[in-house]
Amino acid sequence: ENLCKNSVRDAVRACAMEEEVDGATHLRRAEDALRAGDPMSAAAHYAAAGDAAPFEATALGFLDKGQDDALALYLRSRLDAADPTREPETVTKLAAWLVDLHVSRVCGAESGTVAAQKATKDLRLFFAAHWSSLDLVATRNLLEEYRLFDDLAHFLETAGAVRESVDLRLTIGDVAGVLRTLRQNNKVSPEDIEQVLPCAFRTDPIETSFFLRSRTLVAKLGGEHLVSLVSKIAIGILSEPLDSDNDDESVKLRKAAVALLQQAEYVTAAARRKAWRRVASNAVCFGFGAAFVDFESESFRDSELVRSAEQAEQVRVREDAELDAKMLAEMKCTIFETNSDDEHDADSRGDLANAFQALAFENKNVTDERVASAALSAATSHAVSGALSASDKTTRAKVAESTFRLVNESGGDVTTEFVLRCLPDTVTVDEVRDATLAELARHASRASECQDETTQSTHRYEALLNEILEKDNEEVKMRWNEPCCVCGEHVNAVPTSYASFAAAGKDVGATLSQKSKANTLSPMYAFPCGMAFHNSCLLEQALPMMSRATRSRVLDLLAITRAPLPKALRARCKEYARVEKNAQAKDAESAASDSKIPPHASASKRSKKQSSKSPVTQLEDLLCEECPFCGLGTINMIDTPFIGDDEQEEVESWRIAGSP
Repeated sequence: ENLCKNSVRDAVRACAMEEEVDGATHLRRAEDALRAGDPMSAAAHYAAAGDAAPFEATALGFLDKGQDDALALYLRSRLDAADPTREPETVTKLAAWLVDLHVSRVCGAESGTVAAQKATKDLRLFFAAHWSSLDLVATRNLLEEYRLFDDLAHFLETAGAVRESVDLRLTIGDVAGVLRTLRQNNKVSPEDIEQVLPCAFRTDPIETSFFLRSRTLVAKLGGEHLVSLVSKIAIGILSEPLDSDNDDESVKLRKAAVALLQQAEYVTAAARRKAWRRVASNAVCFGFGAAFVDFESESFRDSELVRSAEQAEQVRVREDAELDAKMLAEMKCTIFETNSDDEHDADSRGDLANAFQALAFENKNVTDERVASAALSAATSHAVSGALSASDKTTRAKVAESTFRLVNESGGDVTTEFVLRCLPDTVTVDEVRDATLAELARHASRASECQDETTQSTHRYEALLNEILEKDNEEVKMRWNEPCCVCGEHVNAVPTSYASFAAAGKDVGATLSQKSKANTLSPMYAFPCGMAFHNSCLLEQALPMMSRATRSRVLDLLAITRAPLPKALRARCKEYARVEKNAQAKDAESAASDSKIPPHASASKRSKKQSSKSPVTQLEDLLCEECPFCGLGTINMIDTPFIGDDEQEEVESWRIAGSP
């Protein structure tokens, strides 16, 4: 029954659990099974008989009759029953015989069929279970003899020789197997990955590029090591000249290397520029037959060349800053001067000029990248200037032409200026005239594009200003009986919230008229959406929706203008002011401890800019920024909880006893 289920171990165990059956009985049962035409049962009984059945005679008997399945069952049963520590030679002999049987099955099956797949699977399962019982050299020779290299790579990986397995897969061009091993096997060291992937990229750049951009590799190597590896792969390929015999393959490989530098998310722009500079330096050195500059060595970093490059860059930065300062001064005189009487417009132009000036000086400092670039170009020029080929005009022209192609290929990551610095001192102006003129033409084209973009931006800016002016002067028509959206009374009538004035025996209309003469708010406000409000109703609805900074400014302006407010609204404003004062005190304490700028500093700056307007105008501008019913404030209140902080006791009173 167990044999029918292909469970050899259970069959052997069942035979062992029988009542004391001696070897002779098992031999008799085995012979009976052979006569009955059941070789599988016979193999099981022969294995259970142990030494009572002669091993060689039994095995050769199955082999002569062509009963390979029964022979494999017999050998596997004897191998499972043997003790490797007491019978190492027997175990090795049995394992080698079984491997030979599995290899014969694999070679005998037609490639691509189900039988071939099953035979390969059985072979690899046997490797996984008994690889320690096999002789490594003999098994390797056997698989190489039958050219089962894929199975050999699987065996080596199972046996722990991961690097040999990966090298073998690279030899046979199985990049998918290499990447699968690197992805799944935890025994692969980062050093092995860095040595294997450049070879894998040359064999299959597409699959390797996908693997290089995977999160698995980022987790194994880390971001910095991975950037270094990608740069190394790209530099190695791009530094090679195009192969004339296999031009198409070389072009495809170069395109894949360029795409790898551009598409990898973790490769920063600085790392990409650094890689392309190395490529340009190597191309110049290779063209003149000079040794590549060892840019990563400590001796190069501490050399006098690096220090002189840093000093030269400091001089250049200072000269660039002075030139930019002169250009900005002329720009402010010609562009930003205006005859407009609008003070706010003049302030905006001044702020824009200062912003341009700050932007121009933002990158005017001596960075490590600029020093490294200057040092590498100087070292390259020094290395090739001493070469004999540097005096040959034809060689110089050929190297300059091939190196200048990198400017277009890199997409601007390596500049013409850097290439010119790398060339030897013997290069003449005529030899680099075409490339220099092409670079100047590109700069002129880019300057023209920037000028067009500036003109378009100016037109858009002026159009927006005109639109804002139209909105400011827009008139809203209302019916004579238009109701207030809050209290429902006519907007041209006194709101019901002013009943406190009437209760005090005052004439509400006269009081409001008197207050209006004192530079107070308008009695009503209307929005383009059609909503209309009394001033007190608008203030009541807008205050809860304002940001802290805006609400604080509105409360300050209300105190300055002393606008007449209903009693309930005035009390609410005082409560808002008290809460805001406490919040500002906490912010001041946290800012003092963290040495940060308080969050209301920007609001105070805005208030200084608006100081040219009257307090009433500033207050109305804040109140009329948007409709309280259909503006962004209402949308933002979707996330506001329905329960306030002061209602926590009410919430607890509704809690069910025993609930968490």
